[in-house]
Amino acid sequence: EAGDVDAAFLAIVTPGVLGPEYFSEIRDAVIAGGENGPDPQAIGEVMVRHGLTPVSPGG
Repeated sequence: EAGDVDAAFLAIVTPGVLGPEYFSEIRDAVIAGGENGPDPQAIGEVMVRHGLTPVSPGG
């Protein structure tokens, strides 16, 4: 089940455009989703704020 096991994530982004704030906001959006999982719209809003372009799965 989601949330039962800690995970580690290593991201290498060049140039370094994503700072700690991005990952903190993504974490908050995931936590806010609770048992329903993260809200794709909330994740997309964080991405846009940080200059990324969200793409739908398969798209």
